Amino acid sequence: MLIFGACSEPNAANRAELPETVTYNDHIEAVFNRSCVRCHGGAVTHGVDLSSYSVILQSVGTSQSEDLIVIGNPQSKLLKIKLSPETGEMYQYLNDPAEYDLIYKWIVEDSLKQGL
Repeated sequence: MLIFGACSEPNAANRAELPETVTYNDHIEAVFNRSCVRCHGGAVTHGVDLSSYSVILQSVGTSQSEDLIVIGNPQSKLLKIKLSPETGEMYQYLNDPAEYDLIYKWIVEDSLKQGL
């Protein structure tokens, strides 16, 4: 069982289980395809399109803003509002709490290394 703090950071105990570096192609694309794209991709997006890396890059910000993803920012809308284990309305669609940990690491830590 994962226990998350108020800021929705991944559980420290799970950190050892995460890949050293999380990339879109190797980790995130599969999560989005499995859990998100049926409602947020292609012809149906409900205002958020997660269907491809190039589309996601269009929603990436580099400053504190309401952008879906802000590189290196744990307060990014995708993390804080949509996928937060505490309050995120979309968290229920993830197959496993570890998927949140992957997405968190991809945005907050590894996007700084590789430009998302």
